[in-house]
Amino acid sequence: MNTAVNTSFHSYRHEASKLLKLSAPILVGQLAITGMGATDTIMAGNYSATDLAAIAIGQSFWLPLLLFLVGFFTATTTLIAHAFGANKAHTIKTLFSQSLLWVALLSPLGIVFLHNVAPLVALLKLEPELAQICEAYLAALSYGLPGGAAFLVMRSLSEGMGKTRPIMLIQLITFASNIPLNYMLIYGRWGAPELGGVGCGFATAIALWLQCVLGLVLINKHPLLRSLQVFSEKFSLQAKIFKRISGLGIPIAFTFLAEVLLFSIIALIIAPLGTTIIAGHQIALSVSALTFMIPLSVGMATTISAGQHLGAKRPQLAKLACHTGLGLILLSSSIMMLMIIWLKADVAGLYSNNDTVIAIASSLLVFSALYQIPDAVQVCMASALRAYQDTRTPLAIVLFAYWGISVPLGWALTFGKLGMAPLGAKGMWMGLVCGLTVAAILLASRFFIISRRASTKLQHQR
Repeated sequence: MNTAVNTSFHSYRHEASKLLKLSAPILVGQLAITGMGATDTIMAGNYSATDLAAIAIGQSFWLPLLLFLVGFFTATTTLIAHAFGANKAHTIKTLFSQSLLWVALLSPLGIVFLHNVAPLVALLKLEPELAQICEAYLAALSYGLPGGAAFLVMRSLSEGMGKTRPIMLIQLITFASNIPLNYMLIYGRWGAPELGGVGCGFATAIALWLQCVLGLVLINKHPLLRSLQVFSEKFSLQAKIFKRISGLGIPIAFTFLAEVLLFSIIALIIAPLGTTIIAGHQIALSVSALTFMIPLSVGMATTISAGQHLGAKRPQLAKLACHTGLGLILLSSSIMMLMIIWLKADVAGLYSNNDTVIAIASSLLVFSALYQIPDAVQVCMASALRAYQDTRTPLAIVLFAYWGISVPLGWALTFGKLGMAPLGAKGMWMGLVCGLTVAAILLASRFFIISRRASTKLQHQR
């Protein structure tokens, strides 16, 4: 097979078109799932302030667990992309069955955790009613965990084979269904009990099982997925594949956790600075989370495309996919950076009508704009490395950049520990910019080494 690639404009345009077709549905789907959390917050907030606070605290336990599972089964997506590129249908079936065995193992652990958060909640010293609602909300959520985890495997199957649009449609249906379910269970409508904020937990649990059922329908109705007959595979342990999934998935899962916990610890560090500072910080963080969806989606598409090329033993095309993904991400992040700088006050005004909060948020949004590019690069390079099944070194890089640079440097700058005047919340964001820049440089260097090694290995095999 001739793997020489004409890296002309036409080649990049073709790959860019492919990545956009893959990433656009992923982006919409991600926004839909994020919207479920926003809907819970809004509808519970209209019920009572106590229920709103309980859900906000509960989600700080739920989201890390959910992201851990998403990260873990990202390994399944990568491995299936490789198998699909290599045209190994039986391997895809085995990966699917072994991933479902991991669901059977991890789900009970997650349920036990969500039913036993009381000691952790007690550390927060909440009011008794608030703590009780929070714990009941998490217990209700736990019943949807197996369905949600099983759907992640079905999502990996579909997306690994390049079919991202059906998953988007399922996520949109799930988002839409969550709204009437919330209304019914929070306020006790249509014969249902009035559960308040706890009703959000049951509504999400039902929506997650609906998502799972729709995933099963997809597998049995979509021509390509149906042709695999994935449920004809014996669900017996196959140790090599089972370990391979965890070997790739655990580092990815902890990489996801490292990021979400980074922002949690930042909130705790700046808490002594006062309510107004925290409010401004939260606005800047919310904007960053929204803009992050774009590089995240393109990065996931890059993993799929490059993984398929690598499975088909086309390392040059895999490299082209990664370079094209990086180009798309740099373009989008540059646009986001300029828009944030230009519209920072207007954007802050959408979140608050307090002039002081708007001023603080606007100043922090400048730093949010500055880290758009390094954040986008590190996301793309980490995604590209997953396609090459390189996950342990990227985890070490991320831990060093986030926890060895961003947190200590940000803390020192915030409270003036480096022989200079304290910079307040700006110092924390400066630390973020520095840490993300280091992560981007190190991950890009790692990608250069790994991609070159893959090309050399294939040449030697010939």
